[in-house]
Amino acid sequence: ENGNTFSMMRTVSSTQVNFYSLNSRFGRLNEINNILSSSIGTQIGDEIVRGKFTFAMAPAVPTDAELRNGYTITATRNVLNEGVVYVYEVTQAGEIRQVLP
Repeated sequence: ENGNTFSMMRTVSSTQVNFYSLNSRFGRLNEINNILSSSIGTQIGDEIVRGKFTFAMAPAVPTDAELRNGYTITATRNVLNEGVVYVYEVTQAGEIRQVLP
């Protein structure tokens, strides 16, 4: 499931590049999910749940001005009794990095 999440983050990153070229800003998580026909996952509030991962933006609801400069999206897997928390992050640089563990 971690590999699928990494792949989805690559898709989100490339979709963000296209979104920026059309809108002069990056997209909010819900906008990107809509463009991808909800393939990131199910929206719950400002987050999107896909399997054991929760995708979120920081800040949760960025302004247009913030989105002209960049974005940060995290994918967190924190399952009770698993004992390990996984966190991946992608930014406007297109680099996906593992934050935890």
